[in-house]
Amino acid sequence: MTSAHPRYEFRVTKYDPTQRDEAGCYLRDEWNSFADVARGRVTLAEYERVEKAYVQAARALLTCAGIDQMRIEDREGLEMRKPVKVDAIENVIRPILREQFWARLTDGLSFVHFGWDYYMYVGVDDLNDAVAGEVAALGLFMEPMLSPYFQVEAAT
Repeated sequence: MTSAHPRYEFRVTKYDPTQRDEAGCYLRDEWNSFADVARGRVTLAEYERVEKAYVQAARALLTCAGIDQMRIEDREGLEMRKPVKVDAIENVIRPILREQFWARLTDGLSFVHFGWDYYMYVGVDDLNDAVAGEVAALGLFMEPMLSPYFQVEAAT
């Protein structure tokens, strides 16, 4: 594992950063889990629209950085190192977002990590304005932020 960080790291979410307080806490009451579909807080159609946006954002950021394959690591704490093509990344991202399991995706430097409350962290070594515009067009927000899960990766 590498301890180097990629040049660009972001928290990518559906949450508008203008709705955060000074400490960074989100002020609006919004759905934040697939379980909220069953609770009636979000429709399945809206959930799936946002889920698809997360998949598309991850795919766009990784593709922009020239990455065509990632490894699945630390699936529920077990080192898997199973490769997954970026074109098929939704087969990993969707179950993670639906809390069926937890895992990190990496290629050694770049990464996609997931946290509680529907947070996704992406780190890449190459980025352009066009891909940032693509992510925004999906209705998602990219905030410069280090992944809280990177430290775990670097220490293993």
